[in-house]
Amino acid sequence: MAVVRKSLLTVPSCHVHNLSKSTDDEYLLAILSMNCDNNEIGRRQAITKPVRALLRSDGLKYAALHNPARQNIYDPSRRLILETAALTVDTQRLIRCIEHIGRGLYWHHFNERRFTGSIRTYIEFLVNPGIDLFGEFNHPQRWLRALASQAFSSIQKNGANPSAFYYQVCHNVIELYPAMRLVFYEGSCITLVFAE
Repeated sequence: MAVVRKSLLTVPSCHVHNLSKSTDDEYLLAILSMNCDNNEIGRRQAITKPVRALLRSDGLKYAALHNPARQNIYDPSRRLILETAALTVDTQRLIRCIEHIGRGLYWHHFNERRFTGSIRTYIEFLVNPGIDLFGEFNHPQRWLRALASQAFSSIQKNGANPSAFYYQVCHNVIELYPAMRLVFYEGSCITLVFAE
């Protein structure tokens, strides 16, 4: 198994801030690692640390596994139909978690103390499985992912563990603001646009 915890990025944060968002961090890890589009590292991650956290916390278990529904999906990389569960995601909580990461990465990448503007968050991997996955409701998500993949295709990947996480930064991608694409486990993709 490859080492994926090398050269981790860190940014300063107060103790109170870290404690206040620790349950959000567990929620974020559970949601990101359970995405069916993830690579093998993400699939392995999903059955380790998040499972321990879910077993330890009824609140997290309810939040992350709320309202599951059986779902069959096709995995083109393995040419298999997989039976899985579709989960109801608290998108506002997920966005809040991702924005914390985005602000930290902005500080790290641009060597600035704090980004105080607003961040627009586009979660590319969320879909509504209760209807036709290729239907009209999910079209914007597929379009967004294709657009972001194309816009960032030639942009440098930052991070020592790209199979677990990398990020890319581009100026003038959307509305002349800097944009950042976060990619977890090669499958959970999120685009952030930093607006002044």
